[in-house]
Amino acid sequence: MSIKLTDAAKYDEQLEHQIDAWNWLQSQIPPETLESFAVKYRSKPVTPSDYSNTWDGVLQAAKQAGAKYPEVVAAQWALESGWGKHTSGKNNYFGLKGSGTSVDTKEFINGKWITINAGFIDFSNLQTCVEYLVNHWYKDFGTYKGVNHAPNRNACAELLVKEGYATDPTYATKLIQIMDQKLQTPGGDPQPKQNPLPVIYMSQRDNYRDASRTCFSSSCAMMLKFLKPNSIKGDNDYIRVVFGYGDSTNSSAQLSALGHYGVNAKFITNGSRDLIKKQIDAGKPVPAGFLHHGNVKNPQGGGHYLCIIGYNSEGYWVHDPWGDCNLTYGTYDSTNGKKLHYSYKNFEPRWLVEGPKSGWCIIA
Repeated sequence: MSIKLTDAAKYDEQLEHQIDAWNWLQSQIPPETLESFAVKYRSKPVTPSDYSNTWDGVLQAAKQAGAKYPEVVAAQWALESGWGKHTSGKNNYFGLKGSGTSVDTKEFINGKWITINAGFIDFSNLQTCVEYLVNHWYKDFGTYKGVNHAPNRNACAELLVKEGYATDPTYATKLIQIMDQKLQTPGGDPQPKQNPLPVIYMSQRDNYRDASRTCFSSSCAMMLKFLKPNSIKGDNDYIRVVFGYGDSTNSSAQLSALGHYGVNAKFITNGSRDLIKKQIDAGKPVPAGFLHHGNVKNPQGGGHYLCIIGYNSEGYWVHDPWGDCNLTYGTYDSTNGKKLHYSYKNFEPRWLVEGPKSGWCIIA
C-alpha cells in the first residue's frame, strides 16, 4: 500500500496527534527545502533582502515570525554572531545545530569549557534562520512549550537556558545585559514598561506552617515567582527552602533561599521611593517591611512584609500577603491583599520611619 502525504492533509482536523505528526515531519525536512516551497507558493516570496543583518532587521524578522519577545531574538543574534559578523553554518546567526557545516565550537560541560566539532544548519538567508529559531524554540513545538510563555523578556532569556538552548551558565545574563544596553540606546526598540508588574499574588494565610508569621517568605516568593517563573509553584515550595536555612523572619535565611533559586539579592535598611521606582522600572518587584500597627502618626509593631509591584503619582501598588491594611489606623479591613494601592501619605510613615532613606527591603 502506498502512503501519500496529500491523504494526511485531506483529513487533517488539527487534532493533537495530527499536530505532533506535522511538527515531527517538519523537523525531518531540511529548512532550505521548506523554504523553496515557501518561495514558490507564498503570495510574497521570501528574499534575502527582506530583513537586514542588523539589530533592527532581526527584530523585525522575529516579530514577523511570531516571537513574543523579539528583543531576546535580537540579543541572541548579537551574542551568537558577534552582531552579525560571524556565522556557524551558512547564514546561521544563532548557532543552530544540525546537518550542514561542521565547525569547532565551545561548550560548557561538567563545569568546564571544552572544544567539540559539531554540525550547524545552513540557511539561505537571515529570515529563514530567524523563522527556524522562533518556530522551534519560541513557539510550542510538539510537546515542547516555547519560551513565548515567559511573562517578560528577562524570564524568556532564562527559560532558554532552562530548556537547554545553551550550555553557558551565564547565557541568560549576557542576553539581559545586551538588551539593557541596546534598549537604552537612541534608536532602539524598548519594551513598554509594565507598571504595576504582573506579579502573581500569594496569601500567607494558607501557608502550610506558621501562617501568621510568614509574610516575609510569601513576599519574597512573589518576587521569585515573577523573576523566575518556573522556580516554584507557590509560596509553600519556597517556604520549605527558607526553613532549611533559618527562621522565616530572618533576612539571611531569605537571601540564602533566594540564592538557592539563583536570585542574587541583598537586604537593605536604606530603601527609598526613588529606589523602588528604579527597581519597578527594571522589572523587579520589591519585598518591603513596614510597621502595620498603631495610628499612622505613631506606627508600631514588630513589622510586616508585603511585595511592592508598582507605583504611580499617589502611591505604591502592592500585594499584601495578609490582606488589605487600613494604613490610617493600623488594622486589616479585608483578607484580600491583591493589587492594593497604598498611598505615599499613609504608607511611607510606616516604611520610611527614620527618614526618606530608611526603608527595609529586599533588592534583587
